[in-house]
Amino acid sequence: MTKGTRLEMIRVYLKLNQKQMSEKLGLQQSQYSKLENDRSGFSDETISFLADMGFNVHWLFTGNGEMFLTPKESAPTDFVSLEADPELMKEMEERVRRIRLDVSDIEDTLRKMLSRKK
Repeated sequence: MTKGTRLEMIRVYLKLNQKQMSEKLGLQQSQYSKLENDRSGFSDETISFLADMGFNVHWLFTGNGEMFLTPKESAPTDFVSLEADPELMKEMEERVRRIRLDVSDIEDTLRKMLSRKK
């Protein structure tokens, strides 16, 4: 799993779309999309902001540890450890997989529509 996929898991868990997440991070949606697709590096400001929000940046970059810095008991209600709940982790991975399939289908449809216009 890549850091972009882990960032996407955080966003999906928070029930935000890319535009909403990019606004929280102070980025343009296109910049945020590049982060999720591993086509851009994280700026120091974005890393600091994610850490300030309680995300474990080490987990984001390596996949090691837990998603959140604070223990589950004291974490804000939006933030719980996916590693502490394997069922939730599987559900999140499945949701991300389905979203990626949907995006792929939409891209294919758009390509077909554009090729017909030529």
